[in-house]
Amino acid sequence: MDDWQTIANIAILLAVIITIGVFIWEVIASRRERTFSVFLRLLDYYEKIMSERRRKWKTIKETVKDNAKIAEEIGDKTSTLDYLLTRAKQEEPLYAIEHELLEHEIRSLSLLNELCKYASKDEQKALVLRVSYSSEISYYQNRLKDILLILDKEKQLRLFSIPQYGHLQKFSIGGYFG
Repeated sequence: MDDWQTIANIAILLAVIITIGVFIWEVIASRRERTFSVFLRLLDYYEKIMSERRRKWKTIKETVKDNAKIAEEIGDKTSTLDYLLTRAKQEEPLYAIEHELLEHEIRSLSLLNELCKYASKDEQKALVLRVSYSSEISYYQNRLKDILLILDKEKQLRLFSIPQYGHLQKFSIGGYFG
C-alpha cells in the first residue's frame, strides 16, 4: 500500500509541476502577445501622425509655391525640417500651421523613440520596425540636431512637447542602408 501511495503522491506532484509550468508558459505567451499588440497599436498611431504631418506639409508647400514672393523657399526636394530651419532663421515668426508641423515632427520623433524602446527588447519587433520605418528612423537620427535647434528658438513663442530620443539614437538600422 505504501508503494501505491508513494507512486500516487509522485504522480500528483508531477501533475502539479506540469500544470504550474503550463500556467507560467501561458502567462509569458499572453504577456508577449499583449506587448506585441501595444507595439502594433503604436505603429498604427505613428502612421496617423505621419499622415497628418505629410498633409500639413503639403498644405504649407502648396501655399508657399502659390506665393510668387516666397515660392523659391521650397524646392522639390525640400524636407519639412529644411523648410522649418529656413523659416526659423527669418525674422518673421512661424505661423500656427508651421508650429503644428514642428509639433508633429516632435511627436514623430518621440513615438519612433518609444517604438525603438520596444524593439530593442525583442528581435521580432526590431525586424518589423527596421523593415517598415528604417528611412524614418535614419531621417530622425540624422536630423535630431535640427529639430532641437528649431525647437529651442520656437519654444519662446509656444509650448511644445518635450522630444524623447534616447532609444532612437541607439537603435541600429544597419543592413538597410548602404
